[in-house]
Amino acid sequence: MKVFESLSKYSWIRIGGAGEVLRPSSVDEFLECYGKGPIVGEGSNVLFRPTTKRIVSTKKLMKITRIGPNRIKAQCGVSNSTLLWFALKHSLGGIEYLASIPGSIGGAVFMNAGRGKKHKCDIGQRVVEVEFFDGAKFRGLSREDCGFSYRKSIFHESPNWMIISVTLALHRQIPEKTQEMIRTRKNNAFSVQDRIVPNLGTVFSAGYKHQVAFEGIRFGGIQWSRKTPNWMLNTGGGTYEDCFHLIKEIQCQHGTDLELEIRIC
Repeated sequence: MKVFESLSKYSWIRIGGAGEVLRPSSVDEFLECYGKGPIVGEGSNVLFRPTTKRIVSTKKLMKITRIGPNRIKAQCGVSNSTLLWFALKHSLGGIEYLASIPGSIGGAVFMNAGRGKKHKCDIGQRVVEVEFFDGAKFRGLSREDCGFSYRKSIFHESPNWMIISVTLALHRQIPEKTQEMIRTRKNNAFSVQDRIVPNLGTVFSAGYKHQVAFEGIRFGGIQWSRKTPNWMLNTGGGTYEDCFHLIKEIQCQHGTDLELEIRIC
């Protein structure tokens, strides 16, 4: 369950020092990891501090089942792509936008992942129940109690709560339609998303207003994307300090306080 390796493998921007990675493969093992480090899924929006020496990876918590005619229950480590193709296999739809969102279902619920704010389409709309561990016991929250809003949930207020599994309610949909929607979403997203080099995805939450002057701003190995607004790239050899400096530079030039959408662990 424990390995020692570079934490950069667990972040899409490929920044992180050597550390201990706990990789539970069962819920019981997951509970043993409670409080032992930040919980990381696919790491698509995670930036590790140099002081971080231990993390808990959910990548082996991959159980997924269909319960009832239109519901799916998935453990926190199930990737968005795996969830999407499982739904397609069972002729279920409603989450095709996940095709362009890297990450796991646990992270998707934590961040209430979805399309842009103007689309009013996010994973919280599909949640039936989230099962989690609060440090003392298992609990469950309904969608209404999860406090979903744009890129937020109640789990932001209680970061020590461990999301165990998520139950989603989808709708019946022929696989051919789902496949076409996935293909369209991927094509649209990849045409505007800068993925040539390691990246952190969307950096700031609501409130960011793009300026041409931001494009290509660089500090060390980290650069603000010229292609995708609000997007940070590691062009080679980037460090946490480079990221931190560039974030502060953008905030300063923006002229207003900006809340981070990325996680700094």
